Amino acid sequence: MGAFNYTALVFFLGFLPALFYIFTFSDQKKLQLKSNHFGGWYFLFEFSLYFISGLFPALLIDAFFFSTSMSPIRRLTFSLSAFIIIYLSFTLSTWIRLSGFHYKTRLRDFRPFMREIMGKNPYPDSAVASEVAETNSTWLFKGCATLFFAIPVTIVVLILVLRHL
Repeated sequence: MGAFNYTALVFFLGFLPALFYIFTFSDQKKLQLKSNHFGGWYFLFEFSLYFISGLFPALLIDAFFFSTSMSPIRRLTFSLSAFIIIYLSFTLSTWIRLSGFHYKTRLRDFRPFMREIMGKNPYPDSAVASEVAETNSTWLFKGCATLFFAIPVTIVVLILVLRHL
């Protein structure tokens, strides 16, 4: 009695960025996403950025600093599996809770969406699209690009380090 479980604390702290996104999600934001041509993609990328930036480091910290019951490679495998399951289930439940099915999310719009958040003209071949000036890439693109680069690099480095233990 009296022992504090730091594993649970670090794990639940990983949910804070995603919970912040959910609780600050206003009706104005919902209307903005519904009216945007790429609203569903914006929602998925914004939520993923908030969720992954909190949970991925929390699970790695738990696996390597607070878990001593398994070997290091099993801890990494367990943490990555838990991360994938938690991410997919939490994203699906948030998508349903925040009416994500009303947002425009078509697979054929993914490439123009990526061009738009990179600051480029989403439809470079059409005459209507020439009105849109190219701008700097958005915070969403910079954040996701950094995160999607950092996660595989982290996993590869951890696997290489664990092979030598």
